[in-house]
Amino acid sequence: MTASANFATYAVELLGAAGGVTARRMFGGYGLYCDGVMFALIADDVLYLKADDVNRPELERVGSAPFTYDARGRRTIIAYWRAPDESMESRELMAPWARGALAAALRAKAARPKAKAPRLKEKASRFKVKGPRLQGSRPKAKTSRLKTQASRPEPKPRGSRAGSKR
Repeated sequence: MTASANFATYAVELLGAAGGVTARRMFGGYGLYCDGVMFALIADDVLYLKADDVNRPELERVGSAPFTYDARGRRTIIAYWRAPDESMESRELMAPWARGALAAALRAKAARPKAKAPRLKEKASRFKVKGPRLQGSRPKAKTSRLKTQASRPEPKPRGSRAGSKR
């Protein structure tokens, strides 16, 4: 799966009706983004547009085919369909297809579940407060401050006259 930079530049210009389109290299091809949402891809110098239940019937009607790849001995089909050949001729012909692909990408993004909150709160909730310490936590080792202070060497006095023999 390779794609040329010239074709990617041409595709960015074609899809410009959808908004500010940018291309990013990925897996030998390109991902095409509008406002941070991937809505098209390029593989082997072929443009594929994001499709869902809303715009897929129209892509099927014009004879478009889905993007497929082989991985681990299995053929995988993803939600990107080949852009119609006639739409590749001008920005005006591509405009409705670009807008449809962007709308499909935005619908897919809205349908994704929100990211979970950090698990720190979940870990803290498993400890139950019982008495002065948390149940499930280990008690701190009891050490006498006197023992630890006695084992330390006496600090040397500091200052200009400290420790001087005058």
